[in-house]
Amino acid sequence: MVTFGQKLPNVQQAGLRIPGNIKIDGKANEWNNKFQAYNKSTEIFYTIANSNNDLYLILYAINTSIIKKIIQGGVSFTINIQGENNIKNSVVITYPHYDNENKPYSAVLSSRSELANDITQNDTRADSLMKALNKQLASRLKMIGVEGVKAIEDSVISVYNNDGIKAVGLFDTQLNYTYDCLYR
Repeated sequence: MVTFGQKLPNVQQAGLRIPGNIKIDGKANEWNNKFQAYNKSTEIFYTIANSNNDLYLILYAINTSIIKKIIQGGVSFTINIQGENNIKNSVVITYPHYDNENKPYSAVLSSRSELANDITQNDTRADSLMKALNKQLASRLKMIGVEGVKAIEDSVISVYNNDGIKAVGLFDTQLNYTYDCLYR
């Protein structure tokens, strides 16, 4: 559950260090489910953080149409290594990346709005839907698109790679979507 008690800026204002307990697991536990910014135009909560060697992005979406866009079109995390406004020299990590034949079936997301008013039934149905959606994502979204990394010859790598790029997205029990991405 995301904390909405504070008004967040549209753009993250300060740099953050990656917590020592960070896991790329599609959960925002390391951040106590609090984010640094809420981009109104994309309707996404997010935090960007770094360590000496890593750059990290976490997104959180609650709007069903935004979640569908993320899952079906991916999020491209563009890292401008040289500090220029030239995207041509940037690293771009896109997750999820898949071919059109392996596109996830997103109609099940419509069940999110059909959850019953009974809290007990909501919890049971939401938990079941969360597990089903996460299983579907895990079985289909296994590729990361990569551009601008000279050490990586292919433009698409597995989520199980040893190239220092990790990405995953999962639904929580409210059927909101959390996206983690790490670039080393």
